[in-house]
Amino acid sequence: MAYAEKLVKSWRACWKNAAGKIEKRSGYPTKKKALDYAKEQEVEASRRGSAREDASQMLVRDWVEEWYAGLDLELNTMLGYQSILTNHILPRWGETRMRELATSDAQIRAWAKSLHDAGYTYRTATGIVSLLGTLCADAMDAGLIHRNPAVARRNRGKYTSRREATTRPATIVNPFTALLLAERAAVLTGRDDEFILLTSMYYTGMRISEAMAVELESVSGKYPLQKQLSRGRKTKVFYSKGPKFDSKRTIDIPEFLLGLWRLQARQVVHHEVPEGAQWCPCGDDVPEDNRHAPGVHLFTGDVWHHWDQTAFRYRLLYPAAWGRFYPGMTGERPVYQAPDEDGGEPGPFDWDDVRVGEERAEAAVACWAPIAPDLTPHGLRHSHKTLMEELGTPKPLMDERMGHRDHTVSGRYSHPTEVMRGHLMEALAGAWKGALEQRRQMGVESRVAVLRGLLERNLESHSRSTPDGKPRLLAESRGRVA
Repeated sequence: MAYAEKLVKSWRACWKNAAGKIEKRSGYPTKKKALDYAKEQEVEASRRGSAREDASQMLVRDWVEEWYAGLDLELNTMLGYQSILTNHILPRWGETRMRELATSDAQIRAWAKSLHDAGYTYRTATGIVSLLGTLCADAMDAGLIHRNPAVARRNRGKYTSRREATTRPATIVNPFTALLLAERAAVLTGRDDEFILLTSMYYTGMRISEAMAVELESVSGKYPLQKQLSRGRKTKVFYSKGPKFDSKRTIDIPEFLLGLWRLQARQVVHHEVPEGAQWCPCGDDVPEDNRHAPGVHLFTGDVWHHWDQTAFRYRLLYPAAWGRFYPGMTGERPVYQAPDEDGGEPGPFDWDDVRVGEERAEAAVACWAPIAPDLTPHGLRHSHKTLMEELGTPKPLMDERMGHRDHTVSGRYSHPTEVMRGHLMEALAGAWKGALEQRRQMGVESRVAVLRGLLERNLESHSRSTPDGKPRLLAESRGRVA
């Protein structure tokens, strides 16, 4: 029978599990709460019924095989589970009997600590242990074990690791910095595509996987975001699926960005595929429901059909924002700058894309300074939301644009209107024009063709409004971007 025990400053819940043994859990502020919890556990134990006949002999690896075969989850989740099972859970627990695992609380805690000590982040380590807890919970329902030894425990006086594990505030950028990032990214690849891609992410709040899924036939002032194009975990294949958290939505595209999209649609170069191919080679071995036809997307990768999220971070965004390729990895290096062809000082957006390895380092006279340290791809999404806040955008429109859902009472009674949309489009256009003007005032001609054209048109507009006869694009650099 369930009962509660009085402690010094709290109450302890006590109940009988499916095996008839007493289990206890402390930390409840009142007797009623402790007793209610204990009764719930006894009801749950009764619901699970008797143990399976093979419970005493089954190994963890046998249960994992049975459990995984019965899952029907999103593909990326399945791949993530498979990675954790193969690399962490099975090597440590695969040959353990399920009955032994049920009483291995101390060993599991020691294992969890070893994951943290091995350098895994708090989030990664807890995710690994959490999956073991899920395995054990389902094993209880299957009658293999009588209790879950990997259930999350209440804090026992150690809060430092949790405070340190709290996600640090995202680095956000303003419109001018976003413009510089997009320009740097395009300089790195030598094409306009990345300028338009990063600009799109900043002014729409799309994730990189959502931006890569924009199709040519969907280019319009109201973009229906229905898909994302994501690389599978531990694989090199891409698959098309619904957006994260099923956040399908329609995004209003500012006029200036729509013009960039139309330009990109005219000049995008898709990578070659076998003649007559029905599917893009990026999705070999992926179910047909998650594949797509070749040559249909607005953006492509520089060396492959699509930007791999890891390559996008380490070869494009981090060098542009942090000033370093592969930060924190073996291949970490600055974005080196070498003298120009005449031996002169490099411009603020120049980088040595000719030399390689040690030759590049030896010839360097400078390197790119960071302009947005610690910025991540998701930071551009944070930046878009913050920009809308600064522009005074009503919350219903922000939620719709970001794909968020407000389940509060006020959220149910608030709705975006065409007037709100019009004001936001005007405000975003103003932010874009302001960023272009700040870039123009740097007096440095851009190496990016599309931006060079925008700056020249902005210069003509500025000259008509404030005719002073002074040149706006100088041939020489006024200093490094910092």
